[in-house]
Amino acid sequence: MKINLQKLKKLSSLDIFINIIFIVPFFISFNINLIKPLWLDEIASIYQVNVQSIKILIQNFFNGSDTNPPLYFIMLFFLTKIFSINVTLLKITSLLFVIISFSILQKLYWFKTNRFYFNVIFISSPFLMYYLISELRAYSLILFLASILFSELSNNYVYNTKEQIKISIIITLLLYTHYFSIFYAIPVIIILIYKNIEQHNYSNLLLNLSPILLYFLWIPAIINQYSVFFGHTWQPIPTFRSVLLIPKYFFGKIIVFLIPIFVYIVIKHYKDIIFTLKKIDSLIVFVMICWSILPFIIAIFSVFTKVPFVERYFTISIIPFLILLTFILSISNSKVLSYFVFIICIGSFIFNSIKFYEDNTLLQKQLQKRLNYLNQKDMVCESPHVFYPMNFYKIENMKFNVFYALDYESAIAKGNLKNSLFDYYGNLNLKKYFNLKNVCHWDSLKSHLRDFYLINESNRMFFEFRIVPDSSYKIIKIDNDIYRIIKIDN
Repeated sequence: MKINLQKLKKLSSLDIFINIIFIVPFFISFNINLIKPLWLDEIASIYQVNVQSIKILIQNFFNGSDTNPPLYFIMLFFLTKIFSINVTLLKITSLLFVIISFSILQKLYWFKTNRFYFNVIFISSPFLMYYLISELRAYSLILFLASILFSELSNNYVYNTKEQIKISIIITLLLYTHYFSIFYAIPVIIILIYKNIEQHNYSNLLLNLSPILLYFLWIPAIINQYSVFFGHTWQPIPTFRSVLLIPKYFFGKIIVFLIPIFVYIVIKHYKDIIFTLKKIDSLIVFVMICWSILPFIIAIFSVFTKVPFVERYFTISIIPFLILLTFILSISNSKVLSYFVFIICIGSFIFNSIKFYEDNTLLQKQLQKRLNYLNQKDMVCESPHVFYPMNFYKIENMKFNVFYALDYESAIAKGNLKNSLFDYYGNLNLKKYFNLKNVCHWDSLKSHLRDFYLINESNRMFFEFRIVPDSSYKIIKIDNDIYRIIKIDN
């Protein structure tokens, strides 16, 4: 077979040109996101890594200073030691992880026939372009590692020992990046064990189980974290409606247009879809199905058990979602459909860019107002987390007469500060802000308060509004999320 090098060269140039065009939206989104102030969890990330040694960082995590494993924060720790603490630089790591994930997924055989759909759907996703791309949390790293993992699973040589070593390493890294990775690792481990037993490669079974065994080493830390944060319900309990809205969380309103098209193509071209899927390793299809349905299963479980459901914990599921959407749309082979999808996806990106620019600008203005109020009258704090932003924004004039401990911090409420968040916060030199003797519950302090300010942090830039004053207090709304609480004299 004679290869037309000239044609191949032109195709490569076209691919490079298209990739350059589709990279531009990443930088547009990233710069818009830089306008947004850091929220509580991002500020917490900075303080987690602002320690003297890696040993202290791991020890803090082991004692329950965060609800995640430490891998992402270890990476940030070394970056801060090289470049010091620079918020923009740290956020660039998230940008790079998302761009590299985009590049890795592009090369999968699912997209060889038509990368166009993958590109436009990817950049239209508000979750990818306006959350993952700049969030100072571990989710961009999760996407990056999961993209490598799925790419390795798509390799024809995945059942070689050398490839399985790579896969075991990637799974271990995922498990030490986010706890929910265990749900995504199990189907992969099952596949590898099944295939090795089928091929009588029993020596690889221990290799397949090694990520789980290494994961067990961190179980004491998980227990510590659970004991500290148990009962801290910052997310609403899901309903069946929120289960159905999971695709919208990842892809925004555009999913309203794509799902009917998706269903129509499946019905019309089901024979072509089945024929194509038969060519693909059934075990890989099994992984993709498991990864797709996982958030729905956990969400339904959360509905019945009344426990919070956090969509971003299922970041990995966006990979099979992207694959399914792209694969089904490309089956139709319709130019009219490609023009339509292009228009709504680009329109969605433009709409999201304008919306998030306006929202982020407003958040920046609100932050300045909050900082002004924080330097005024007595404040009631609902969580020790408030001291993260206090230190970050260098609020020196703020004084506290009282401090409210959340219900889950029973150790603080009883005056026993062992095994509580204060073990960690003690490292932040916070004594200048309050006296530990003032720690108490709302019920015991409300009779002493007459006039104070409280901030309802709907976006958790500082803390959340859990104190509910009774009828003996007058609530005056000063500004968005800022309230003045005044005691009514009998």
